[in-house]
Amino acid sequence: MGRYSSQKGSSLKTAITIGNFDGVHRGHVYLLENFNKLAGALGLEPVVLSFYGHPRVFKEAPPLNYLLTTPEERKQLIHKTGIERIEFVKLDRATMEMSPIEFIKKVLVERYNMRMLFMGFNHHFGRNREGTPQHVAGLVSQCDFSLVVMPPFKVNGVIVSSTLIRGLLKEGRIEEANLYLGRPYRICGRVVKGKRIAGSMLGIKTANVELSPLKLIPASGIYAVWVDTSYGIFPGALYTGNNPTIKNEFSFEVHIIDFEEDIYNKEICVRFVKKIRDNMRFKNIERLREAILKDIEKAKDILK
Repeated sequence: MGRYSSQKGSSLKTAITIGNFDGVHRGHVYLLENFNKLAGALGLEPVVLSFYGHPRVFKEAPPLNYLLTTPEERKQLIHKTGIERIEFVKLDRATMEMSPIEFIKKVLVERYNMRMLFMGFNHHFGRNREGTPQHVAGLVSQCDFSLVVMPPFKVNGVIVSSTLIRGLLKEGRIEEANLYLGRPYRICGRVVKGKRIAGSMLGIKTANVELSPLKLIPASGIYAVWVDTSYGIFPGALYTGNNPTIKNEFSFEVHIIDFEEDIYNKEICVRFVKKIRDNMRFKNIERLREAILKDIEKAKDILK
């Protein structure tokens, strides 16, 4: 498994790629797989250097509902590219205010014995975002390392980026977001007891999911989803929004189709497949119930 503590002082020479890698999308996977192959060919240990935190944390408050992947999710996805060693650096103001040359010398070279730095074409690090590939190229001779810069990765002529994917999810454009991610967008959380309004008033059983405050939540509405549980994978219809017809409070709850097991206090994961409709206010409870039953049938059709 990946390690969170550095091997400062180790004689093992490394190749490093550095970045947030939020989402570990298709562009990231392309970079990481090529990085791994090149490091192996050069006899260097490949090291992915990522961060706890995100620059966005210091630009707005509170920094909620922004990340596509938590650090643990990121680690698991990076491992799938074949890279074993993943290091996380705490992203605080002191780190962000280091000049590129200072970060390269004190962190990458002294701590990790770096001999090659592998960067994406638009990556930057250090104070005032000065550590661009162009700037770093001028520092190579000072620190005795080589620099490799990867060109952009495109899908259908579009450059894949975490920013692009976040924007699509916020608009509920799930299928497009999934195309660039290379997999369905996923949110995991513990099932908690809700107010049981759907069950008592509508006769429709749902699982209320406790969310990480950091994870990005797609636009309000109804979605066809796959639900990963300890009992297996099941189709589902998920609602996220403020429940304008009933209580006007935010909820994130999923009706798991043809599922009767007790999963309170257990973790489930929902994988978004397609948006069924927008959030709506209905005239009465009966109209709402009719709409939800239709949503469930649509989810079945989408997922079968």
